[in-house]
Amino acid sequence: MNDLAEFWNLVVDVWQHGVGGVDVGRMAAAFGIFVLFLMLRGLLTRFLMAWLRLLTKRTPWTLDDHILETIEPPVRFVPVVMGLFFGFQVLELEGAAAIMTSNLVRSLIAFTIFWALFRAITPLSSVLHRLDGIFSVEMVEWLTRAIRVLVFIIGAAAVLEVWGIQVGPIIAGFGL
Repeated sequence: MNDLAEFWNLVVDVWQHGVGGVDVGRMAAAFGIFVLFLMLRGLLTRFLMAWLRLLTKRTPWTLDDHILETIEPPVRFVPVVMGLFFGFQVLELEGAAAIMTSNLVRSLIAFTIFWALFRAITPLSSVLHRLDGIFSVEMVEWLTRAIRVLVFIIGAAAVLEVWGIQVGPIIAGFGL
């Protein structure tokens, strides 16, 4: 009987202290929150996109409609980032783990923003195509590609900065 009580004490200890000082109950709650956001991702995206479509239908131009279509995948990723954020909040991590999870969420936010900008360049390039009288078609295509590369580089630099990696010396090293 003493062995059973000792086993139960071990179970309680593991439940209370879990992994890395985080109890199993909070880990289960954090996982549940993340899964909930994953399951609600389609619903949240559908409502948000429907609301944004209503806003864009009120405008006289169609460019915003095209931009909205292209940024739907990054918008679908937002609930995933939200699920991670709220899940990590429930864990109440401290020290290096808190810094790591904070940097992860910040990186995912920056990634999502720059992913949306990167995708929005394609419909925005139609504005550049109106400059065909001034620039050649090849020049307009080159400008579009250059803008996409620039957005990618700035996005990558933003993510690196979140993790404390100084981008200035790297750019100077490349001679840019």
